[in-house]
Amino acid sequence: EKSLLIEVGHAPLSAHQRGVWLCGVLLGCWFVGTSWLAWWRRPVRGSRLLAIAGLGIGLGLMGDAGLGGGVLRTGVMVVRNALVLAGVAAGLRFVMMSAQPALFIEQPRRAMWLFVPMTVFWLLLIPRNFSFEVPALWAWGTDVLGAALMGTYFAAGGVILLRAYIMHRAAPEPNHHNVLFWSALGGLGPAFLASVAHAVAPQHAPPALDYLFLSLGLIPWMWSRVGTRLPSGG
Repeated sequence: EKSLLIEVGHAPLSAHQRGVWLCGVLLGCWFVGTSWLAWWRRPVRGSRLLAIAGLGIGLGLMGDAGLGGGVLRTGVMVVRNALVLAGVAAGLRFVMMSAQPALFIEQPRRAMWLFVPMTVFWLLLIPRNFSFEVPALWAWGTDVLGAALMGTYFAAGGVILLRAYIMHRAAPEPNHHNVLFWSALGGLGPAFLASVAHAVAPQHAPPALDYLFLSLGLIPWMWSRVGTRLPSGG
């Protein structure tokens, strides 16, 4: 049976890479800070979900370039992976709640199952985090499962946001569906275009494109304002 030994190496970062990494750290801190500030100001279900999402996604954006190596790095990565996956699940649960807040008041534990697939995936990743010798099929399977889970969760969130926006865009006064949709589009749009440019013409993409992901900072700022105002039932 073929096996794969995962070894983690760390090449020195260039000046440009250090700049991008530092911006990622600052953006991650922005995600954590804005979401947790909103939770501290009004600790209701909506802001609580955003605090979990902000912590997880913020840690994911910070990257691992500054963690060093050894057992400490491995332990930190295991904990960070758990928080990132929980953050993605919490973010989707918040999107679902924003679309139908009344259902979450009547059923406070609605959609808790979203955390189950992420927990299973996290457990499957642990041997790889510790650089254990794992079967090649195991490594391939976790890669595929991770891509499928992330793609499904983000796609589901996008569909829910778009559907809620279409249903409420004709409302006579501003509503949180418009805020969530347009801030998500404004935050993800530039980052997506930069990814496309790198994929289509990586040799001709200017280095400045690597910083367009900073547009993501619009999302926690606007979503935190919504999270404290949703009728989430406490």
